[in-house]
Amino acid sequence: MEITLKNYEVISAIHAIEELMNEKLPSKISWNLNKNYRKLTDAIKDFSDCEKKLIEQYALKDENGEVKIDESNQFKIAPKYVHEFTKEKQDLLNCEDTIDVHKIKLSDLDKVDVKATTLFNLEFMIEE
Repeated sequence: MEITLKNYEVISAIHAIEELMNEKLPSKISWNLNKNYRKLTDAIKDFSDCEKKLIEQYALKDENGEVKIDESNQFKIAPKYVHEFTKEKQDLLNCEDTIDVHKIKLSDLDKVDVKATTLFNLEFMIEE
């Protein structure tokens, strides 16, 4: 079933699937989760490429023109560009993609210990 998701929803779904894949699941659920995981991670590659370009455009640079990374392995946005970076990053998170997902029956998850937040983030692929 094709569904349209925003990039921030795709990111949340990827994390939820990773969490759920740590549980002992029936093979059919594992199969559908793996298929969906691959499709979602493929879809988010474009987001990652665009995000990298934003970081390269707005981050502080070292003397060689490379993005400066601090001691906690994080980049810093140049203060004069924080507003522009934040707006463009938000726009990027709100971009949509259409993905063909495999559905999972809610009843198949009855014996699985699933957090409510995980179910919420995977709602688009769960059917009654």
